[in-house]
Amino acid sequence: MRRRRTYLALALATSLGLIAYQVFDRDYFRWPNSAQERIEVMADVLRRIEGPASWCYSAGSAQKNLAADRRVPPGAGQCFAKLVPTSDFIEEHPREFMKRFYGAEVDGFVCEVTLSTFWNDEHIVGSRCYYGVFNQGEFPFVGATDEPFG
Repeated sequence: MRRRRTYLALALATSLGLIAYQVFDRDYFRWPNSAQERIEVMADVLRRIEGPASWCYSAGSAQKNLAADRRVPPGAGQCFAKLVPTSDFIEEHPREFMKRFYGAEVDGFVCEVTLSTFWNDEHIVGSRCYYGVFNQGEFPFVGATDEPFG
């Protein structure tokens, strides 16, 4: 009987802990910090793998994007390794959507990445990551990789 109560108490404590984690980890209580943290984690992944992740897409709207068709030119990987923010966090729609631009310049290449997230990370269309690689003299402007559903 005593053992049964112990198991019941452990199960109850675990359930309450999981519920508390779900409630307090949500954007309702932590936005915009939670969105900023998610974007920074994505940027860290790109720096670590030195290139676009499988969840990144080449920016179709960017002119002179050398990374069209998901091909990053040889030598551009170091560009991703050195990504730094080139904008502040941009909350286009309050408590709904946030993005930030990152970029770097290495060996004649400029790479730019747009990273974004939605409220409660509910991304229905588009991608969380758009990127472009440009020749240094042909980089159009900060925000060139921005996409309508980014």
